[in-house]
Amino acid sequence: MLELLEWRHDWAAFVMTMELMKYVFKNLIPDVIFHSAGQDEEQVTDHYDRGDDFHEWFLGPRMIYTSGIISDADEKETLEQLQDNKLAVVCQKLRLQPEDTLLDIGCGWGTLVTYAAKNFGCDATGVTLSHNQAEFGTNRIAQNGVDATRARILRTDFRNLDKSKKFTKIVSLEMAEHVGIRRYNTFLRDVYNLLDDDGILVFQVAGIRPSWQYEDLIWYAPLPPAPFFFFTRHPRLLTSRKCHQGLVHEQVRLPRRRRLVRAQLGHRSPRGRRFRSPQLRRARRSL
Repeated sequence: MLELLEWRHDWAAFVMTMELMKYVFKNLIPDVIFHSAGQDEEQVTDHYDRGDDFHEWFLGPRMIYTSGIISDADEKETLEQLQDNKLAVVCQKLRLQPEDTLLDIGCGWGTLVTYAAKNFGCDATGVTLSHNQAEFGTNRIAQNGVDATRARILRTDFRNLDKSKKFTKIVSLEMAEHVGIRRYNTFLRDVYNLLDDDGILVFQVAGIRPSWQYEDLIWYAPLPPAPFFFFTRHPRLLTSRKCHQGLVHEQVRLPRRRRLVRAQLGHRSPRGRRFRSPQLRRARRSL
C-alpha cells in the first residue's frame, strides 16, 4: 500500500474541483485567519474522539500518532519498534531525571507520559483536548503500575494551566499544526513561560515542506484517509534549552531513508510529476 502511494503521480491525477475550491475559501482560509481555542477543541474532538478502536486499527498498540524512527536502515523493524525508538530518542533528548517535571503538550493517548514516568521516574503531565485520549491515557498509566501522583493526563488546553507552575522539561510532538500559523509566536511564548530556567524543550513539527505541492491543499479536506497523512509528513525535532539568554536551539532532522533517496534520485517536472528512469526504479526497489 505504501509503495502504491509513493507512485501515486503515475496513476492518479490531482485536479482543483469546484467542491475543493469552496472548501479552501470557506473553511481552510478562514480557519487559518480566524484561529481560536474553540476551533482547536472542535477539530481535536471531532477527529480523536471517533473511537479508540478506530485509531488502534492503524496506529497499533502503542497508539502513537507521530512518526517513528528507524534505528538501522538495513534492518526491517515493526511499527512498534519504530515507535519505541522514537520514545527512547525523545527521552534521551530531554535528559530525563527522577527529579524532573515533564509536560507533554498534545500528549495523545498518553504513551510518552507513561513511558517517561515508568522508565525514568519523573513526574509527568500530559494535556489533550480529547475526552477519549484523556480517559485512555489515564487507564494506560494505571495499567503500567505508575502511581497516579507521578503521572496524569489532563483534559484541558495547555494555555489554561497554572502559569505559576514551571516544568523542567517540555515536549510537543506533531501538535503545533493545531495552534494555527498566525499563533506560532504566541504558542512558543506560552511554552517559554511554562519552562523552568535551564529547562529543555523538545519540539517536533509535522507537515512543513521546503517546497509547495498540490496535496498540501487537501491536508484538511475529508477525502484522503488519515494514515495517508501519517506516512507523508516530514518531521523535524527541535531541542531547546532555556537559559538567561533565551532558548538555545538544536535542530535535528529525523532519518527518513526513503526521503533521502527521493532527494538524491527523484525530481519533479514543472507539472509536478516525477521523472522516472530505470535507474531510479531499481534504486527504489532496493529499499
